[in-house]
Amino acid sequence: MPEMMDELTGTLCREVNHLIATAPPEEAMWEGLSALLKAHLAIREVSFYAKGEGGAYLRLPTQEAAGNGNRPARIISPDPFVNFLRYAHEPLLNSSLAADPDDGSLRLIRDRMDQLRADATIPFRVEQDLIGFANLGEAPKRGGLGPDAVRGLSLALTPVALFLHGKRLRQKLGHTQLRQRRADRLAALGTLTAGLAHEIRNPLVSIKTYFQLLPERYDDVEFRERFQKVAANEVERLARLVEELLMFARPSDPALRRANVQELIEEILTLTDSTAAGQKTRVVRDYPHDASAEIICDPEQIKQVLLNLATNAYEAVKADGQIAFRLRSDPDEARTGFVCIEVQDDGVGMAPENLEKLFTPFHTTKSSGTGLGLAISKQIIEEHLGRISVESREGEGTTFLIYLPRNPKLHERRKERNRVEDLDSRNVVR
Repeated sequence: MPEMMDELTGTLCREVNHLIATAPPEEAMWEGLSALLKAHLAIREVSFYAKGEGGAYLRLPTQEAAGNGNRPARIISPDPFVNFLRYAHEPLLNSSLAADPDDGSLRLIRDRMDQLRADATIPFRVEQDLIGFANLGEAPKRGGLGPDAVRGLSLALTPVALFLHGKRLRQKLGHTQLRQRRADRLAALGTLTAGLAHEIRNPLVSIKTYFQLLPERYDDVEFRERFQKVAANEVERLARLVEELLMFARPSDPALRRANVQELIEEILTLTDSTAAGQKTRVVRDYPHDASAEIICDPEQIKQVLLNLATNAYEAVKADGQIAFRLRSDPDEARTGFVCIEVQDDGVGMAPENLEKLFTPFHTTKSSGTGLGLAISKQIIEEHLGRISVESREGEGTTFLIYLPRNPKLHERRKERNRVEDLDSRNVVR
């Protein structure tokens, strides 16, 4: 008989491990465990409970549980039955509780087991924490669940305890990450609010000052002309700020289509030719000849990012400086791989404290500008499921690296997007 129980325990342990390892939907997993136990043991009733928020034990979803509305959906702790399981060193047998029918505390536990239709309850404990339990009901005319059988079953269900423990740890980690994200959003909101107030206050102060002086200097033609020019510039500055703020707060989904990265870079360099000539900046182009530079992206958004980086690079370099635009690609890379765009300058570089805040909204070291350009650029690249990074040393220059997937539709993290039109073949890109 012990040999038979050992064999049954080993069989159940293997099958339980296999079921959990195949990672079915959770409800299907509990259904599968229930079917396993019924197939190998003389039982017809199985239910599972797991510790939830606030310490309550919740019935896990199965078709059997859904069909037994009289079985409690939750057991709120403290509860005599739960407390007994928490400190019990063995699985709990209903038959063993009948030894002292006059014991009031045992009567409460028996009543709970009757309510759960349980002849035996197997606790799932990890590090003295009761994280759940399984209730087994006896099949009629086939004998009871003995202590040896239930002990063996408790060993076989150890993977279930570990699964529930892992699930609780993931939930705790998720809650911690959620709290951290909320804290980060609040911190970002504080930075955003302070920056926005600063950016709005300066133009308003200028306009207000001129308005206050206007009545007494209205006949001064030069003053009126200067006031008109300043007011127009400051209003334009506010309009640009609002436009960038809306772009940052409500980014539009990329309109994906095929585009050649090299051609996008060249379009930006054409727009900045006069700037390069005016400050005698040398522009280096470094494109691969043996690899396709074609990707699926929103060309207008990528050009916006490239133009912003190019503008920053021209402002950073001194006279006779150099800016390099490089395109790196591995010809053996899968279609789901990345291409890298590199924008490098030999300008003033950045101090470490500025480098850390580079993509923070309203953070800028320039006398003009809103500090939203790089924040918007980062947002655009991330919407394409790419990434952007920067390397810089003060006095030596700065390098921005943009990694873009060749086809974000094939990327594993890609959200469902609208069907994309291939402009060349007019076929749908999948």
